[in-house]
Amino acid sequence: MTGPAPASASGPASGPSSGYVYVADADPGRMAGAEAGRRVANPDPEPPYIVATRSLGGLTVWNWPGRLFRVEVVPPEDERWRERIDRANAELVPEAGYTRAMSVDVVAELPVSALFGPHGERVAEVIEATRGLTQERAERLASARHPGAGEAYSAAWDRWLAAQPNPGPYLGTPHEGVTAIPGARAIGTAASPVGSGFTAVYRMAWLAARSRGRPGIAVVVEDGETEEYFEPPWRRAFLAAVEAAMAFGAPHLVEGGEAGVLTAAWDAAVTGDR
Repeated sequence: MTGPAPASASGPASGPSSGYVYVADADPGRMAGAEAGRRVANPDPEPPYIVATRSLGGLTVWNWPGRLFRVEVVPPEDERWRERIDRANAELVPEAGYTRAMSVDVVAELPVSALFGPHGERVAEVIEATRGLTQERAERLASARHPGAGEAYSAAWDRWLAAQPNPGPYLGTPHEGVTAIPGARAIGTAASPVGSGFTAVYRMAWLAARSRGRPGIAVVVEDGETEEYFEPPWRRAFLAAVEAAMAFGAPHLVEGGEAGVLTAAWDAAVTGDR
């Protein structure tokens, strides 16, 4: 197996391209059993295909925990299969940032924390702790959340936005609870200061609230439309979690005493129990 080739925007037909695949433990799909040095291939030309994202910033973590692989896309040898995957990739818009594949060579397994930036290990710790939230701990997080945390979180977002190519529509607006701002970034780069870390925190808080809240999630049906939202105190617990992830994962965006404001609830309800 050769080393990774440069990523190709035109997909498998133009030759191998390199990318990244995140594999959730609970749903590994075609990547079940993947490890460095092995080839993973679809048994037939039917979807679901293997999705290789061309940059770490383009990956979204919706399920946790999981594994992260650097892969090299292998074009099918069979002409009919190759035509099939070419058609599948032709459906993608140029800015999609990923390639559909029927076969990949797994080049290496990377620390999953690489998805969340240079301080990704701290963000991963927040994601994991949020995954295990109980009603009692959610209440403790909610009650210990600093009244200035939302403002400090928004200020950190604004500092990040100021360095993005399209900050105008978002800069200076409230960002409390925001997990990603795709419109501000360059295509293929991360939509937040910690990649998809905030999104993963949100997802874990949502699942914890659903499974362990009393209740954690409210469901409202009006005119045939269903809306779901966090019940107190889970909303504030989620906010405390993403605010801690900001302080731990993007310390360069936090100024003065903001770190203590952002982590006050986390330190009281989570760190102090370890």
